[in-house]
Amino acid sequence: VALIVRQSHGPVRPARGSPEVDLLSRPNKSVQRSGAVLGDPAAKVVYLSDLPTSGDPDIGWTNDPHEPINHGWANLINDQNRNGGKITIRGHLYEKGLWAHANADITYSLDAQFDRFEAEVGIDDWGTQGDPEYGALKAEFLTYVDGKLKDRTAALGPQDNPAKIIINLRGAHTLRLSARARGPRGIDNRHTCWGDARLYQIGGKMEKAPSN
Repeated sequence: VALIVRQSHGPVRPARGSPEVDLLSRPNKSVQRSGAVLGDPAAKVVYLSDLPTSGDPDIGWTNDPHEPINHGWANLINDQNRNGGKITIRGHLYEKGLWAHANADITYSLDAQFDRFEAEVGIDDWGTQGDPEYGALKAEFLTYVDGKLKDRTAALGPQDNPAKIIINLRGAHTLRLSARARGPRGIDNRHTCWGDARLYQIGGKMEKAPSN
């Protein structure tokens, strides 16, 4: 499959009163992972970094109308960080994955071909350790399936270990990955990553995970 990654041509913001705006007005409220599934080593794995996105990714947009998009970093990057190195979250190195500056929305078409989505998410080690507000530069990661929120992490910073995401995709047509900046200074220095972001194709044994 030919890789197609296109730069966003401007900020896209949720409409006032939309469910996403209402949700994001309540930071740090956990959403239970209903229907999560355990991994199956026999299933075929497809990495998101090898697939085209569905439309233009919206990367680096801000809720502040006075803070313009900087298109120098407003790109989705596959299998490496903005500096050209490997994606690394709190010392965990990933050969495959997605790198994007918050705020970000990235959508993929699934066509009901996959059982589940798995990834480890967090802030990339590159570019944050010299920042005087290092520990406060956080982001939340939200996962939507067919427009419905299925998972929302706590606000993660550079000092946090990667958070594991496992989402049931059976029968799903779209997957949207979102990152939202939390903490001081708007979206500054929010280098969000989905390490080993991958899909498992239908055919593997499904086994329901314990509720959390």
